[in-house]
Amino acid sequence: MSGEGNGFAAESGHWYTERGEPINEVPRAKPGKNGEATKPCTLREARPLNAGRGATTVIRQKYNPAIERYKIRQAKLSVATFPHSRSEYDSDDAWLAALDVDADAHAKGARDVGTLIHATLERGLRGESLDGDPYATWFGAFRDALGDAGLGAIEFQAERSAAHWMGYGCKLDAVSPTARIIIDHKGRELRDGEKPTPYFEVAMQLAAQREAMRYGLGERVPAQWRCFCGIFDRTRAMYHLVEVPARELDRGWRAFVACLALQRIADDYAPEWYSTNAGYLLKEEAA
Repeated sequence: MSGEGNGFAAESGHWYTERGEPINEVPRAKPGKNGEATKPCTLREARPLNAGRGATTVIRQKYNPAIERYKIRQAKLSVATFPHSRSEYDSDDAWLAALDVDADAHAKGARDVGTLIHATLERGLRGESLDGDPYATWFGAFRDALGDAGLGAIEFQAERSAAHWMGYGCKLDAVSPTARIIIDHKGRELRDGEKPTPYFEVAMQLAAQREAMRYGLGERVPAQWRCFCGIFDRTRAMYHLVEVPARELDRGWRAFVACLALQRIADDYAPEWYSTNAGYLLKEEAA
């Protein structure tokens, strides 16, 4: 089933109810050391809540060479800019640990900028004012990209969530259920003149979102959905809209289903609403 999103948050590590409602945090049995009343939901809490994994977590079961190259690049940048030499540390392990912290800080800075741009795109789609927003021009670039693709007149919902009978949930950056169009935003550092292409993992994610929307809408015969990856530059207001071909989406779906099976084995868990034969029937019709 599908449900409206409840505010901007990254999907990674999240869990979902059968109705597609995100479970971001759960109450703590005792307050945290800083008085926190809640904590992130983990597998331990998900079991009694009968929650399903987020699609992004499932996709991480697949080895991603692009992510590994990015991590290596961040480590190289950290070594090149790190202000302390090996001689200042008692051991190689201590020096390498300090480098890890510095590399993580570099990566976190890029993620934080991407998160802020995502939030601006969401607010813009919701019709909220972007006055004073430092990333408002990114939303303008997004609207221009929609117009260039012939999608400028379509109304999109921002951050809609959905769940699928195979026991997972997801959150969609932008979706039009009536036009059957899904857009997923991705941030990168783009070179001048580059025409970016989505990674295969994006096809997996969009396919999982497409199938969750199909199930939530009760499509008995799968209708044609168009899925796009919106690639934006983190440092300049540039936005490229790239449509993922249907064949690539079908490949992505098969790969996602394989990852989902591996995830269930690793977790030794599947929510009770997981079914092997519900197909595209509505839940009450499949009962």
